[in-house]
Amino acid sequence: MRLPVRIRHRLCFSLLVWPLLLVAASGAHAQNVNLYVSLYPDNPDYIEVTVDAERIPANALISDVRFDVSIKTPSGGSQTRQFLFTDRALLPGFYKGWFAHGAPQASAANAGQFSYVVEVGGGKADQFASSTKHKGVAKGGRPGREGQKLATARPPQPQSSPPARRNAFAKPRVHPRYLGESNASAPRLDWCLNWGQDCGKPAADRFCRDMGFSRAAAWRQDTNIGHRTPTYVIGSRRLCSQRFCDGFDYIRCR
Repeated sequence: MRLPVRIRHRLCFSLLVWPLLLVAASGAHAQNVNLYVSLYPDNPDYIEVTVDAERIPANALISDVRFDVSIKTPSGGSQTRQFLFTDRALLPGFYKGWFAHGAPQASAANAGQFSYVVEVGGGKADQFASSTKHKGVAKGGRPGREGQKLATARPPQPQSSPPARRNAFAKPRVHPRYLGESNASAPRLDWCLNWGQDCGKPAADRFCRDMGFSRAAAWRQDTNIGHRTPTYVIGSRRLCSQRFCDGFDYIRCR
């Protein structure tokens, strides 16, 4: 049976337009993340990196943020290095970290390409509905605002000993969230490092290492909280929102 001309035209239009819409939707996330790189002014042995992910969707996370940097030296040469910003998944937000670049007497740091993965919520069984990789070109300079400190502690001044550790976690961290934040928007840290495995100490130790400490000294379980406040399984990068999901009542790091 031969379809009417009008219907054939509509089908052709749909076949042409829908792929373009899907590509545009996928690329929209790529425009929502910016990365800034500069030589750290207080210690040129480090670069300062800022990730601006405030405009990604509220139900999304970004992960595997990698970037290239070309370090220039006074002799006119350059060394290109690739860095992983953090091995943790990031909520929408503004983040800053510092990295030792290893190039002697660096005079400048030129930003190159960066890549990251966007995971959007809404899937079944508490998994993410989609996961797509994006690329962009990093920007030079500093965005002029403070972000949540990640990746490394702020580096010491040249030829000085590192500053004493701030006593931010000397007291137990009550109801810890997986980014170490106190705001109510971040998921609670799950009791297990991986989905249903490595529970208690392994998850607490990983949290403390992410906070800049060596290990967990004490912790306590908070059971059946997932239906009230979802928990985030760091190792599996999954959200748990069922009644059986457990978290931590507190963690004390050492």
